[in-house]
Amino acid sequence: MEKENKDYRQALWLAEHMDDFEFRTVYACDFRSSLRQWYYGGRSESRARFLVSWFYTLFSCNFMMDHLVDPVWQMAEEYSEGKKLLKEIDEPGGTVRLHQVSSEKDKWIERVSLLSSVSRGAIRGKNLDCYLWNNSDTRDDRESYLRRVESRACRELKAASQNLSNLYSLKWARYRDAGVSRMNFVLSVLTMAALCFAVPALFYLVARLWQNGIRNLPLAVSFGQPFAWGTLAVWLISVGVALFRLPSYLMCVAGNLGWCLFMKKEFRRDVGFLNLLDQAVPKGIEAYIRELQDRLRQAEADPDTMRACLQAPLHPALMDRLLPGAEKILRRMRRWDLDPFLRALEAHRFHSRFGTVCLFLLVFCLGQLLLMNGATVQSLYDLLY
Repeated sequence: MEKENKDYRQALWLAEHMDDFEFRTVYACDFRSSLRQWYYGGRSESRARFLVSWFYTLFSCNFMMDHLVDPVWQMAEEYSEGKKLLKEIDEPGGTVRLHQVSSEKDKWIERVSLLSSVSRGAIRGKNLDCYLWNNSDTRDDRESYLRRVESRACRELKAASQNLSNLYSLKWARYRDAGVSRMNFVLSVLTMAALCFAVPALFYLVARLWQNGIRNLPLAVSFGQPFAWGTLAVWLISVGVALFRLPSYLMCVAGNLGWCLFMKKEFRRDVGFLNLLDQAVPKGIEAYIRELQDRLRQAEADPDTMRACLQAPLHPALMDRLLPGAEKILRRMRRWDLDPFLRALEAHRFHSRFGTVCLFLLVFCLGQLLLMNGATVQSLYDLLY
């Protein structure tokens, strides 16, 4: 009977203080609607028990996690491979089933899913009084609650920081594995420049051979027709291979431009946010809890001061104190989906540097050799023989 009366009193308190809570999901709004119906209806005790139980499935009871975890989830949701998984976590009673890891992408999804252990309250209290309703009778009750908050926040935010670091590393590895680097960019540009020379040269050579035959080429006159035919065949094969690889070179150039224009800033922002989390956990959280305990002790003598302390807005104080600059960092988040671009990079990976260098030399040097005039070819012949 005592528990029923307690649940009834708490349901009444919740109904009378609904404006002090943020109902952040569709399911939380359903709860608010049901609570209103109960409050303005019959107010049965059995329904009160159900509503209080429902409330605690949506409310984390940890003010620090409720107000600090949003930036963590915002960072995690940027990784497009995990978006569907994160939506499943948001479903009521949703659980994440990890499948056998068989590829790098599966490992990526597994890292995203590890964040499911981080609290994400569907209902968030706006002030400390919302969280201390059952823990504010005595100083010991309040301090015990704050110690539990501190321990859980340090543990879960440290785990979240590690998971985000793993995601950052996987994103970095996936981008770099696609062949994006300065050296690959230079080789791709050189090979495409050689193709810009080779394609017009090919039409010129075809017209010349059609008109005069290979025997009149300066190369054939000096080195013989077999050598000229062999050089022409190797050059044509090299041009064909370079044209076949052209999409890879184009994507390598696009990847490097994307890196310079967008991704470099994004990786710096990721590192900046991770550094903020590392600074907040655990020393920043411990210092904030000590400060809050001191403030509550000093306010015990004055009910008005205590009320002001308990009803002060939590979100600005926590963000400014523990994650200064986080909201500014997250405002600069990428608004477009990176995954299609990364899939295109992976589908057209840059080939080996040695092979690209050989291809560039063959396309450019053999093309120049075939187009040389007679005096230049004769000078080359005299130099070699």
